[in-house]
Amino acid sequence: MVNKRIVVSVGLVMVILGIAAYGVLRSRPEPGTAPVETAEKAGPAAGVNTEVYLYFAARDCASLSAERRVVALAADPVQSARAIIGALARGPRQADLVATVPAEIACRALYVTADGTAYVDFSSAIREYQPGGSQAELLTVYAIVNSLAVNVDGIDRVKFLIEGREADTLAGHVDLRFAFAPDMRMVR
Repeated sequence: MVNKRIVVSVGLVMVILGIAAYGVLRSRPEPGTAPVETAEKAGPAAGVNTEVYLYFAARDCASLSAERRVVALAADPVQSARAIIGALARGPRQADLVATVPAEIACRALYVTADGTAYVDFSSAIREYQPGGSQAELLTVYAIVNSLAVNVDGIDRVKFLIEGREADTLAGHVDLRFAFAPDMRMVR
């Protein structure tokens, strides 16, 4: 009877230690995904006026269209990405284009990993100010992804976070669980 209790107790301790070890290992970042630089570490830097391509919805909201614009980009990809997102939120200058990124959004945090993934943490306004529908969500996602990947060296894909957390969808349609690579098939 005593031996049975000892075996059960040792077994329980081993299971608990295994679960704890699994939790510790899962909380570590994967190799190659350590942040290169976080937004909190990035200090102000003088930007160089650079011609960029910003992507906005075409008037019919069926595709994206590029607008050439001069934006002050820094050598730091985090600061350059923030400048691009700010320009997208200010909307297009061409009358035949429509903003896809709400002016009310805030980019809470942004970092770029060594593998070229930009993690962009938006306020919940990106979700709240969506006009609705899967096409509008796709246009918002790819306006951001294409604008960042085309214009910022070191960004190859974008992972969206909302209020500091991974989100399943933007506003119910587009799956945000994975990082997005640019898709120029959305551009006309």
